[in-house]
Amino acid sequence: MAALGRRLRYYQHKVTTYDTKRNTCTCNMVSWFHLSTIMVLVIVQIHLPRVANEDCMDAVYNAEVVESCPTSKVEWDIAARRKNCSKLAAEAKRKNCTMNENQPEYHCLINALRNKLLEVCAPGKTIFGYCTEFNEAGKVIQNHYTAPCKDVSPKCDKSYKSSDAYKYPGCYALVSKTHVSTDVESGDPEFGYDKMTIIITICIIVIVLCAVAVTTVLSLIRKEKKKKRKVML
Repeated sequence: MAALGRRLRYYQHKVTTYDTKRNTCTCNMVSWFHLSTIMVLVIVQIHLPRVANEDCMDAVYNAEVVESCPTSKVEWDIAARRKNCSKLAAEAKRKNCTMNENQPEYHCLINALRNKLLEVCAPGKTIFGYCTEFNEAGKVIQNHYTAPCKDVSPKCDKSYKSSDAYKYPGCYALVSKTHVSTDVESGDPEFGYDKMTIIITICIIVIVLCAVAVTTVLSLIRKEKKKKRKVML
Protein backbone atom coordinates (compact mmCIF):
# COMPACT_ATOMS: atom_id res chain seq x y z
CA MET A 1 0.00 0.00 0.00
CA ALA A 2 2.83 2.39 0.84
CA ALA A 3 4.44 1.72 -2.52
CA LEU A 4 1.12 2.32 -4.26
CA GLY A 5 0.70 5.62 -2.37
CA ARG A 6 4.16 6.80 -3.38
CA ARG A 7 3.44 5.84 -6.97
CA LEU A 8 0.17 7.81 -6.95
CA ARG A 9 1.88 10.86 -5.42
CA TYR A 10 4.59 10.62 -8.09
CA TYR A 11 2.05 10.61 -10.92
CA GLN A 12 0.08 13.45 -9.30
CA HIS A 13 3.28 15.50 -9.14
CA LYS A 14 4.01 14.77 -12.82
CA VAL A 15 0.47 15.71 -13.80
CA THR A 16 0.62 18.95 -11.80
CA THR A 17 3.98 19.88 -13.36
CA TYR A 18 2.68 19.11 -16.84
CA ASP A 19 -0.50 21.13 -16.28
CA THR A 20 1.54 24.11 -15.08
CA LYS A 21 3.82 24.00 -18.13
CA ARG A 22 0.89 23.42 -20.47
CA ASN A 23 -1.08 26.35 -19.03
CA THR A 24 1.96 28.63 -19.27
CA CYS A 25 2.64 27.59 -22.85
CA THR A 26 -1.02 27.93 -23.82
CA CYS A 27 -1.19 31.40 -22.27
CA ASN A 28 1.93 32.41 -24.18
CA MET A 29 0.46 31.14 -27.46
CA VAL A 30 -2.80 32.96 -26.81
CA SER A 31 -0.88 36.15 -25.99
CA TRP A 32 1.08 35.84 -29.24
CA PHE A 33 -2.15 35.26 -31.11
CA HIS A 34 -3.78 38.37 -29.63
CA LEU A 35 -0.68 40.51 -30.19
CA SER A 36 -0.28 39.37 -33.80
CA THR A 37 -3.95 40.00 -34.52
CA ILE A 38 -3.70 43.53 -33.12
CA MET A 39 -0.57 44.22 -35.19
CA VAL A 40 -2.29 43.03 -38.37
CA LEU A 41 -5.27 45.28 -37.69
CA VAL A 42 -3.01 48.28 -37.00
CA ILE A 43 -1.07 47.79 -40.25
CA VAL A 44 -4.30 47.46 -42.21
CA GLN A 45 -5.65 50.66 -40.63
CA ILE A 46 -2.45 52.51 -41.54
CA HIS A 47 -2.01 51.05 -45.00
CA LEU A 48 -5.53 51.36 -46.43
CA PRO A 49 -5.86 55.16 -45.98
CA ARG A 50 -2.38 55.56 -47.43
CA VAL A 51 -3.32 53.51 -50.49
CA ALA A 52 -6.48 55.57 -50.93
CA ASN A 53 -4.50 58.82 -50.68
CA GLU A 54 -1.92 57.50 -53.15
CA ASP A 55 -4.73 56.90 -55.63
CA CYS A 56 -5.76 60.51 -55.11
CA MET A 57 -2.21 61.73 -55.65
CA ASP A 58 -1.93 59.66 -58.82
CA ALA A 59 -5.01 61.42 -60.13
CA VAL A 60 -3.71 64.86 -59.16
CA TYR A 61 -0.09 64.51 -60.23
CA ASN A 62 -0.96 62.52 -63.35
CA ALA A 63 2.70 62.02 -64.31
CA GLU A 64 3.19 61.38 -68.02
CA VAL A 65 6.31 60.45 -69.94
CA VAL A 66 7.16 62.91 -72.73
CA GLU A 67 9.76 63.05 -75.49
CA SER A 68 10.93 66.55 -74.59
CA CYS A 69 10.32 69.37 -72.13
CA PRO A 70 9.68 73.07 -72.83
CA THR A 71 12.81 75.19 -72.96
CA SER A 72 11.17 78.63 -73.00
CA LYS A 73 8.53 80.47 -71.02
CA VAL A 74 6.15 80.46 -74.00
CA GLU A 75 6.46 76.70 -74.50
CA TRP A 76 6.11 76.13 -70.75
CA ASP A 77 2.88 78.14 -70.55
CA ILE A 78 1.39 76.33 -73.55
CA ALA A 79 2.20 72.95 -71.99
CA ALA A 80 0.79 74.11 -68.64
CA ARG A 81 -2.53 75.09 -70.24
CA ARG A 82 -2.71 71.73 -71.97
CA LYS A 83 -1.95 69.83 -68.75
CA ASN A 84 -4.51 71.92 -66.82
CA CYS A 85 -3.29 71.17 -63.30
CA SER A 86 -5.98 73.33 -61.69
CA LYS A 87 -8.67 71.08 -63.15
CA LEU A 88 -6.97 67.96 -61.78
CA ALA A 89 -6.67 69.59 -58.36
CA ALA A 90 -10.37 70.53 -58.38
CA GLU A 91 -11.35 66.95 -59.25
CA ALA A 92 -9.20 65.61 -56.41
CA LYS A 93 -10.76 68.06 -53.97
CA ARG A 94 -14.23 66.81 -54.92
CA LYS A 95 -13.05 63.29 -54.07
CA ASN A 96 -11.99 64.50 -50.59
CA CYS A 97 -8.32 63.82 -51.30
CA THR A 98 -5.78 65.19 -48.85
CA MET A 99 -4.10 68.09 -50.62
CA ASN A 100 -0.90 69.97 -49.96
CA GLU A 101 -1.34 73.59 -48.87
CA ASN A 102 0.45 74.66 -52.06
CA GLN A 103 -1.62 74.12 -55.18
CA PRO A 104 -0.12 71.77 -57.78
CA GLU A 105 1.36 73.47 -60.82
CA TYR A 106 2.78 72.29 -64.11
CA HIS A 107 6.31 70.90 -64.20
CA CYS A 108 8.41 69.06 -66.75
CA LEU A 109 11.33 67.35 -65.03
CA ILE A 110 13.76 64.46 -65.15
CA ASN A 111 13.04 61.42 -62.99
CA ALA A 112 15.30 60.02 -60.27
CA LEU A 113 16.83 57.39 -62.55
CA ARG A 114 17.58 59.84 -65.38
CA ASN A 115 15.81 57.71 -67.95
CA LYS A 116 12.60 59.69 -68.42
CA LEU A 117 11.22 63.20 -68.81
CA LEU A 118 7.97 63.64 -66.92
CA GLU A 119 5.16 66.15 -67.18
CA VAL A 120 3.52 66.35 -63.79
CA CYS A 121 1.28 68.52 -61.64
CA ALA A 122 2.88 69.01 -58.23
CA PRO A 123 3.42 71.75 -55.63
CA GLY A 124 6.43 73.87 -56.52
CA LYS A 125 9.60 73.94 -54.44
CA THR A 126 12.72 76.04 -54.15
CA ILE A 127 15.72 74.09 -55.42
CA PHE A 128 19.23 74.79 -54.16
CA GLY A 129 22.26 74.12 -56.34
CA TYR A 130 21.03 71.05 -58.24
CA CYS A 131 18.88 70.05 -61.16
CA THR A 132 15.27 69.33 -60.27
CA GLU A 133 13.77 65.85 -60.33
CA PHE A 134 10.33 64.38 -59.80
CA ASN A 135 10.62 61.26 -57.67
CA GLU A 136 7.92 58.90 -58.89
CA ALA A 137 7.85 56.67 -55.81
CA GLY A 138 7.76 59.51 -53.31
CA LYS A 139 5.60 61.68 -55.58
CA VAL A 140 7.70 64.68 -54.67
CA ILE A 141 9.78 67.33 -56.42
CA GLN A 142 13.28 67.53 -55.00
CA ASN A 143 16.98 68.13 -55.68
CA HIS A 144 18.65 65.65 -58.02
CA TYR A 145 21.75 65.30 -55.87
CA THR A 146 23.91 63.63 -58.51
CA ALA A 147 23.42 66.58 -60.86
CA PRO A 148 24.88 69.77 -59.35
CA CYS A 149 24.23 72.99 -61.22
CA LYS A 150 27.92 73.54 -61.93
CA ASP A 151 28.02 70.36 -64.03
CA VAL A 152 25.34 71.33 -66.54
CA SER A 153 25.28 73.91 -69.30
CA PRO A 154 23.94 76.49 -68.98
CA LYS A 155 24.55 76.37 -65.24
CA CYS A 156 21.46 76.67 -63.08
CA ASP A 157 21.26 79.26 -60.32
CA LYS A 158 22.21 78.51 -56.73
CA SER A 159 18.52 78.70 -55.88
CA TYR A 160 15.51 78.76 -58.18
CA LYS A 161 11.87 77.74 -58.36
CA SER A 162 11.16 74.25 -59.62
CA SER A 163 8.67 75.75 -62.07
CA ASP A 164 11.60 77.58 -63.72
CA ALA A 165 13.26 74.31 -64.72
CA TYR A 166 12.80 75.19 -68.41
CA LYS A 167 15.59 77.75 -68.03
CA TYR A 168 18.12 74.96 -67.58
CA PRO A 169 17.88 72.56 -70.56
CA GLY A 170 21.24 71.11 -69.57
CA CYS A 171 19.40 69.19 -66.85
CA TYR A 172 17.07 67.65 -69.43
CA ALA A 173 20.12 66.59 -71.45
CA LEU A 174 21.13 64.29 -68.58
CA VAL A 175 18.33 61.89 -69.47
CA SER A 176 19.40 58.78 -71.31
CA LYS A 177 16.33 57.65 -73.23
CA THR A 178 16.98 54.18 -74.57
CA HIS A 179 13.21 53.87 -74.82
CA VAL A 180 10.27 56.06 -73.94
CA SER A 181 7.23 54.39 -72.38
CA THR A 182 3.86 55.97 -71.72
CA ASP A 183 3.69 54.09 -68.43
CA VAL A 184 5.35 55.64 -65.42
CA GLU A 185 7.52 53.22 -63.47
CA SER A 186 7.33 53.56 -59.72
CA GLY A 187 9.39 52.42 -56.79
CA ASP A 188 12.81 54.06 -56.82
CA PRO A 189 15.34 52.12 -54.73
CA GLU A 190 15.32 54.51 -51.79
CA PHE A 191 11.60 54.03 -51.27
CA GLY A 192 10.66 50.62 -49.88
CA TYR A 193 7.76 51.36 -47.53
CA ASP A 194 5.11 49.50 -49.51
CA LYS A 195 7.24 46.38 -49.93
CA MET A 196 8.19 46.44 -46.26
CA THR A 197 4.55 46.76 -45.21
CA ILE A 198 3.66 43.72 -47.30
CA ILE A 199 6.55 41.70 -45.87
CA ILE A 200 5.67 42.62 -42.27
CA THR A 201 2.01 41.79 -42.86
CA ILE A 202 2.88 38.38 -44.33
CA CYS A 203 5.22 37.63 -41.41
CA ILE A 204 2.55 38.50 -38.88
CA ILE A 205 -0.02 36.35 -40.67
CA VAL A 206 2.43 33.43 -40.61
CA ILE A 207 3.01 33.97 -36.88
CA VAL A 208 -0.73 34.00 -36.26
CA LEU A 209 -1.22 30.77 -38.21
CA CYS A 210 1.65 29.13 -36.33
CA ALA A 211 0.18 30.25 -33.01
CA VAL A 212 -3.19 28.77 -33.96
CA ALA A 213 -1.54 25.52 -35.05
CA VAL A 214 0.50 25.20 -31.85
CA THR A 215 -2.52 25.99 -29.69
CA THR A 216 -4.51 23.31 -31.51
CA VAL A 217 -1.74 20.74 -31.04
CA LEU A 218 -1.47 21.57 -27.33
CA SER A 219 -5.20 21.15 -26.98
CA LEU A 220 -5.04 17.70 -28.58
CA ILE A 221 -2.10 16.70 -26.37
CA ARG A 222 -4.02 17.81 -23.29
CA LYS A 223 -6.98 15.64 -24.26
CA GLU A 224 -4.70 12.64 -24.76
CA LYS A 225 -3.07 13.20 -21.37
CA LYS A 226 -6.47 13.36 -19.71
CA LYS A 227 -7.42 10.03 -21.27
CA LYS A 228 -4.17 8.43 -20.05
CA ARG A 229 -4.67 9.77 -16.51
CA LYS A 230 -8.16 8.29 -16.38
CA VAL A 231 -6.81 4.91 -17.50
CA MET A 232 -4.00 5.01 -14.91
CA LEU A 233 -6.36 5.93 -12.09
